[in-house]
Amino acid sequence: MDGTKTKVIIVSLVAIVIIVASIGFYLIKTGPSYISAMERKTLADEIANNWNSSAFLIIVSSGGDSDENGRYSNWQYCYATSHDRANQTNEYSITIYSNGTTSIFEFDNPFGSDGINNWTIDSDEAYQIAIANESVQNMIHTNFTAGPGMQLYQNDNRTFWGISWHDPREVTFFVIFRVDATTGELLLYYK
Repeated sequence: MDGTKTKVIIVSLVAIVIIVASIGFYLIKTGPSYISAMERKTLADEIANNWNSSAFLIIVSSGGDSDENGRYSNWQYCYATSHDRANQTNEYSITIYSNGTTSIFEFDNPFGSDGINNWTIDSDEAYQIAIANESVQNMIHTNFTAGPGMQLYQNDNRTFWGISWHDPREVTFFVIFRVDATTGELLLYYK
């Protein structure tokens, strides 16, 4: 009887070790996940279309943690219902997380908004375009310890990725590089 109890205890301990190791391996393997902006755009468009069939995308913003390669743990997609800058429009904000969960809220915007057109370059590609530039590398490695943050927006009938870094020691010291979201052209920076 003693030998049977010992065998049961050993088998139980081995089973517990296997289960704990499996859970640990799963957690390590599935660690934080990051997505590019385009990876969840179709889902955001579907949700916005269910809200209002005339909704159009006006801005996309990065959120949460970043792998610092243009991919984030979530993206916020904002949609509007009117281009008319003289009248109030409704806006719909959809945050989509890398695991597919969503957070949605609606709000009023006192001004109409321009829609995003011709968006062909994803967030990770825009980041690589910016970081490949030697001037950009020198500036961010010399002056900035936090970032980047990314935002896709329309300005003067062009769609841009704004990529920003900031120095948390100085709230007002930041830089924004613009990458044309259609051509990939690195345009300018604001400091």
